[in-house]
Amino acid sequence: MFRIIYENEDLRGVTINNPGSFLYVGGCTLGLKNRKLTTFIGDCTAADFINNTGLADYSKADTYAAQWRGNTNMEGSKFPSNIGYLHHEPVAEILRQGISKATGIERTILEGLPAWVRADYSFHSWNTGWSEYASKIPGATPENFIVALTLAVEGYPGLEACVRNLGRDLLGGTLTPMERMPPVREVEFFDSIKATLDTGNLPALTRPQDRYELAQKIKMGADALSTGEHLNFVQTIDPPVVIPQQSEGDWLLVRKAGL
Repeated sequence: MFRIIYENEDLRGVTINNPGSFLYVGGCTLGLKNRKLTTFIGDCTAADFINNTGLADYSKADTYAAQWRGNTNMEGSKFPSNIGYLHHEPVAEILRQGISKATGIERTILEGLPAWVRADYSFHSWNTGWSEYASKIPGATPENFIVALTLAVEGYPGLEACVRNLGRDLLGGTLTPMERMPPVREVEFFDSIKATLDTGNLPALTRPQDRYELAQKIKMGADALSTGEHLNFVQTIDPPVVIPQQSEGDWLLVRKAGL
């Protein structure tokens, strides 16, 4: 499969137009504030944005099932209005940009929230934000927390819906406690062959956090145990989520909420 890879490149001022699925951008220098903006347009589905520095404009890109990990200096980046609520680094930056919309205790809640979101990809989430973070802020209440989130995510319909649902459950006393996801996940294919993804013990990869390459390695290992192709889509490496596929591209046929 043909895919586009940018690794350790200076992409300041570069526009990447419709690169297609499984784009990999790793270790690159992206835009500078107010000049030489890096812009992504069109199909960036299942893209990996890994260990880059600088800001970018993703607002005109289709970033369904993309992954951001280890990126720094993202302040000022722009994201699609339909960005999924499961994306840690884009959501953290959206929350940071929303700080200016809040005052008082709501602003205090938002000021530390972006760093908290980025600190743990597997456990720091919408569902744990109150219990693990905001509840420890003097004077904060669940109501304040929901108001702060509502202000910050204005203009992003998917995030707005997520906050509404969170507010309903948190304030209504029906929020299901979330347990930390284990770093090891077993996936069972359609022929009962099993494969294991261990976040802390990945097979050797040519590029860090390259989900496409990892999926190929998982397939090769399973193929060696049984006839047939063991297609799969690595949704995330941390936490480990692997989805068996009956045919190439199944992951894109029905879009899942949050991605």
